[in-house]
Amino acid sequence: MKSVLNFIVVLALLAGGTYYFAPGLWAKLNEIYRENAGWTEQAKKDRPIAYLEYVIKNAEREYGSIDEYALNYNHAITALRAQRDDSRIIVNHDNQLLDEMKALYKTVENGETDWPVQFRDAAYTEGQFKQQIQVLLNERETHEDIAKRLNQEVGQMHNRLSELKVAKADYKAKLAEMRANLAIARATKGTRAIDDIIKNADRVMVFVDKTSSAFSSPVRTASEINAAAEQSEGVSNSDVSSFLSQ
Repeated sequence: MKSVLNFIVVLALLAGGTYYFAPGLWAKLNEIYRENAGWTEQAKKDRPIAYLEYVIKNAEREYGSIDEYALNYNHAITALRAQRDDSRIIVNHDNQLLDEMKALYKTVENGETDWPVQFRDAAYTEGQFKQQIQVLLNERETHEDIAKRLNQEVGQMHNRLSELKVAKADYKAKLAEMRANLAIARATKGTRAIDDIIKNADRVMVFVDKTSSAFSSPVRTASEINAAAEQSEGVSNSDVSSFLSQ
């Protein structure tokens, strides 16, 4: 906002001499002002053709960005899938270790062996064995949660890609209509149905702003997704005794 105000001050200082000695430059400054400070309703009616050109330029720019947005989403989907799959591998490995440890624990309970026990080339007392199980349970729970969150994010990004396809088709149709309206406005010098044409252009600008804010926001990485989730996580629900008694 401050930069816009400073820009207005500069325009005011230049106005006197520019208006009388360089009318072409004055018109250009007027155009730059409208793009920075916004189009008022009166300005749209005073210069409808310029406003339509402004709207078309913004819509064309955003239309041209859609493929870039889609590329960003596809790159993110590939990266998130890879990290999701890594977490699933860890979960599967932990499940294998936990099944083996539970089976070994049952042999102690049944009197077939005694503490300390040998597991994967290491000796464990009962306390150490249960601590190791707790570590694996916590790790499994963490990576199950990570895999679930990343899978949900991948699904949401696929939805955004579908929305982008619809938006691209909408842009194509809106741009065709806007160019036709611009041709009408030029042919009639802005005298025929200009209020309706301006209202339609306003709706297109709302659409441009909406899609720009919806799709241009940065795509989160897996680390950012997990960091946000960790802020709301509680204590692990994994319990060694419950696990061993199953």
